[in-house]
Amino acid sequence: MRFRHYGSSLSGIASVREALEIVYSTGDAMMEELNRLTSWKVSDNQFDNLVKELFPINLAEVTFIDDNGNKVTKQIDQQDTRSAGKQNPKRELLNGLWREDPRVAPWKNTALGVVQATTTYHQHFSGSDKNRYNRNYTRLLSNQQSEYDKMVLDKLALVTA
Repeated sequence: MRFRHYGSSLSGIASVREALEIVYSTGDAMMEELNRLTSWKVSDNQFDNLVKELFPINLAEVTFIDDNGNKVTKQIDQQDTRSAGKQNPKRELLNGLWREDPRVAPWKNTALGVVQATTTYHQHFSGSDKNRYNRNYTRLLSNQQSEYDKMVLDKLALVTA
């Protein structure tokens, strides 16, 4: 910034100092969050459990008539094939990102790696390619991406507890 050398130019310096303080405090908060996420250890097994939480597979149901002639529906201890057909490819893709993707590898086995894997999945693989750019941009501006990351970390906290 440039200031002319006259008496009221000092007020401009104060606004620059305020702006720089915001930048520094934001940078400090970001570093604290990165340190927190990189020190939070996540095993492969815990990540697998998180993926199951993010993409649950429903149990199959059977319907039958009981002895009283009533129609009864019960869940059985088998995966619903329709639910599994939708969720298993998502699970496999997310697990592949966690185990092999170079965008995740530097932070694998940390909560930051989890955020990186789920965000990469969310931005590059979920939904159709038709409006991906606009959808990702809207998610970022409307804070939906931050809310998604928070939801993932909340579920991770439950899985790693």
